Amino acid sequence: YRKDRFAEIRYPVGKIHEDEFVTYKILFTASKIAYIEAPLYAYYQNPNSITHSRWSEKRLDVLEALEERVRFFEERTDADMIAYSRSQLRSRIAWLNLQSYKAHRHQYFPRQYALSFLKAVHELEAVEGTDRYEWIMSQMYPEFVKAQAKFRKALSLTKGRCKKDRKS
Repeated sequence: YRKDRFAEIRYPVGKIHEDEFVTYKILFTASKIAYIEAPLYAYYQNPNSITHSRWSEKRLDVLEALEERVRFFEERTDADMIAYSRSQLRSRIAWLNLQSYKAHRHQYFPRQYALSFLKAVHELEAVEGTDRYEWIMSQMYPEFVKAQAKFRKALSLTKGRCKKDRKS
């Protein structure tokens, strides 16, 4: 980033996911953005990173950042970015709910974000899509995915019978 981009924008002190608080502001206020279609960025998966660490309430900092992003675009009445930001917030709330359940830390999840387990699962599926949702759930709760597959199969068979009954 150019140095002048940080004249009024600062990374928050003491927060993790600090890039979530800043990146969209820098990109939104830029008069020009340049990119190169070349794979010049190498991303290292650090096994000791926040992403790979045990559950911590500090992970919830990202929700504050995403709420701030929604407000930022609401103030600018940018409908597409508002919708996108809200979708990201819902997805992250659902994902963090699931992670907190897995870590047996759900009692520490803030009430304003606390969804029931099934609602969190449903919202994650709605936002992320079935394939992504099923992969995540298979990693966290393999038995739940098996039970849901049986339920979906039974539901599809029932729907098929109901359609046949209506025609006759």
